[in-house]
Amino acid sequence: MQQSLITATTVLVLALQATGQEVVEAEDLPEAPPVEMAVTVEMPELEAAVAEQGAASTELAALRAEVTALRVELRQLQDTLDLLVTQVMADLETENDQLRGEVRRMYQRADAGLSGVPRPGADLINDVLQEDFGEGEIMAYAAGAEVDAPRELPFLVINEWGRSPEAAAALPGDVPSLAGLVGAVPPGSRKVDVEALGRKLREDYAAYDNINVEIFDNEDAAAFYAETNVSDPVHRILSISKHAASGRDVILLLENGEPTEVAF
Repeated sequence: MQQSLITATTVLVLALQATGQEVVEAEDLPEAPPVEMAVTVEMPELEAAVAEQGAASTELAALRAEVTALRVELRQLQDTLDLLVTQVMADLETENDQLRGEVRRMYQRADAGLSGVPRPGADLINDVLQEDFGEGEIMAYAAGAEVDAPRELPFLVINEWGRSPEAAAALPGDVPSLAGLVGAVPPGSRKVDVEALGRKLREDYAAYDNINVEIFDNEDAAAFYAETNVSDPVHRILSISKHAASGRDVILLLENGEPTEVAF
């Protein structure tokens, strides 16, 4: 094999010499520059998969952010609900204590032979009694003192109770409806305005079988009557009484205990 290679080389050299071409030794040849090759491989399916995975990661991050925000909102709602429930429970406990206290008070009055009207929440009524009628209402009423026509009186409800016609009809038997009210008007209210108030209240409660309305021109006197059922003749100025069973139906204007019937 080696001998054949030498022979072939010798033949090549002789041939080049015969053609007049110079034989160049291998050491005299210039060094060939290195050859660089760049191969580009296109894989569209792989690129699409990578892009889809990136989009899915972005969407997952957005969903996680939304879930975190919802958890925060739910926590806030739970805190608000807990606060409301606590307030409601506190209010119910307060009302329960007021009712129990009123039941004890009524039993004590019954044992003492006294009558009265239950007044749950009497503390609230007493708070209201510490406040005067609205200053604007009083001023507006006083500004029209020279007007002869009846004018609407500032009116404060001290206590109200009863049974509506609808509630009475829902009960078994012939149960009468009842409207009870104790109220106060400003001191010095004109007779014509008190009479107009009496007619209006009688009209408001026209559908009731029984009406028991007592009006005073002094808040303390009205509150005392609501508490004890004892009337102050100096400050009791209006009484509306209707009793279906007896046929009584009257509006009385009172002055120092002296009644004057008011037509309606």
